[in-house]
Amino acid sequence: MVLSRSVIPVTILITFLVLLFPGSGARAFNVQLTQHLSGNEAIPFTTNGLIMGQVIIEFNSFAEARAAQAANIIPGVTFDRGMSTRPVARYNITDGSLPSDVITRLSALSNIREVYPNYKRSAAKIPNDLYFELQEEDLRLVRLPDAWDIETGSADILVGVIDTGVDDTHPDLIPNMVFPGVNVREDWEPDRVTDDSGHGTAVCGVIGAVGNNVTGVVGTNWDVRMLAIRACGGPDLGCDLFDEVEGIDVARQRGCDVINLSIGGVGTISLEETAVTQAYEAGIVLVAAAGNYDPGFYFESSGDWEKDRHSLYFPAALPEVIGVGAVDSNGQPADFSNYGEAILSLMAPGVEIITTVPEYECYLWTGVGPPYGKAKGTSFSTPMVSGVAALILSHYPGLTPDEVRARLENTAIPMVGPDADFNGINDYYGYGLLNAYGALSPAGSTGNQYLQVGVSRSPIFADELIVIVQSTSILDEAPIVRWTTQAGDASGSFQLNDVSTRPGLYMGTFHPGVTGTIKISVSAISNGAPVPLVNVNYVM
Repeated sequence: MVLSRSVIPVTILITFLVLLFPGSGARAFNVQLTQHLSGNEAIPFTTNGLIMGQVIIEFNSFAEARAAQAANIIPGVTFDRGMSTRPVARYNITDGSLPSDVITRLSALSNIREVYPNYKRSAAKIPNDLYFELQEEDLRLVRLPDAWDIETGSADILVGVIDTGVDDTHPDLIPNMVFPGVNVREDWEPDRVTDDSGHGTAVCGVIGAVGNNVTGVVGTNWDVRMLAIRACGGPDLGCDLFDEVEGIDVARQRGCDVINLSIGGVGTISLEETAVTQAYEAGIVLVAAAGNYDPGFYFESSGDWEKDRHSLYFPAALPEVIGVGAVDSNGQPADFSNYGEAILSLMAPGVEIITTVPEYECYLWTGVGPPYGKAKGTSFSTPMVSGVAALILSHYPGLTPDEVRARLENTAIPMVGPDADFNGINDYYGYGLLNAYGALSPAGSTGNQYLQVGVSRSPIFADELIVIVQSTSILDEAPIVRWTTQAGDASGSFQLNDVSTRPGLYMGTFHPGVTGTIKISVSAISNGAPVPLVNVNYVM
């Protein structure tokens, strides 16, 4: 059972934090790689939200805008609506042309100042759940509110939660639970999955507490089906490989799309390997906790499977399984989280996670008050990844486990450990921090469509700053970093270096030589056009 323990903290030499809002420590930001369009510039049709049947026309004056509307003289388009605040109107394309063709054709007309493409907009889907504000920092860290603009979940997706059962009376879980559950421990009736610890209830809340219901917390999925499979329990919350394997088999037989395993331990047997392989071959995404074993102990693969099966942390270390470690709300590695490339694929928040707990007393009764509480451990970072996997399958039904995994790993926000070789995965963070929006975006199968920039202090030189940029779009040249002090009495600029076999990863260091606030901006060229400057302040 993966539970929080008092452990020896591991010293992390370099931490690359990617935060969506200002906080303490390092800063980062995102800018979409889309260019300003005018004249003969081509429209990047891969950009999200482009409306193919419209253009926006800006005229030189209100008089020319009214004249064009009255005479309907602009070829290939018809007037839709004009603005009252400026000489701008929206036109529908009527001749079947692409927006890029219309922009090129109409920009030559003397009465037109500029022609633009039109893009969709929508209000961000922020749920009205009572305790959302307590969850918001962690959820924004992995870009879940942005992801909810794309997908909030589907009752067509079934997640098997192999754990200590669930409180089957919890008001924030009942609508998303499948009853009866299954009790493979057989310590009660087979269909009685009452949670005797609160652990399984908390895990279910992270995956699928009902969203936008003015009640309690919001899960990663607002709408999903969860099947509680009680394989663990008792005073020590324990189980064994026998119970785990049977739980995996039950989940496969019941047609689960995702299996969450917030359990684990050192060592495996071929029976576990077979159960996992059969579930994987049945099209199930398997996600497991990397564990809170001992962060001073490094789980390293020797390359000899007969040795590894007795020394690694399982089932996270099995090749078909996505292993998940934990970070805190600042994106820093939790001091209890296991590490090692052999067991880690992704990191996700796992410290003081606000989630559902049973009404009856349990060890998770802290911070909020029943039936909600705070949970800590890789047990609770794992269901966040399982939940995003369920969101992916809701939005892209029919994806294989490999395709879901590729979306999760390719779009992860990179984090740099002391042994980082910048080849896409490192021993401390796997592929990096979960990025729900990137994984849900249309470009998620090949990589995140955002330019990500992180700034952190060097662990070796106190006056040195490290700048890292990642983009899966191929940049025309390495990004340029410009910096100045807040007072403007010192400044400099330099170009980052391409340091990766993974396209689009750049790094550089500099010594400002001053204290106080350093204003840093990064620019890049994509498809021949400048990406707008993005800025961050860093306090030395």
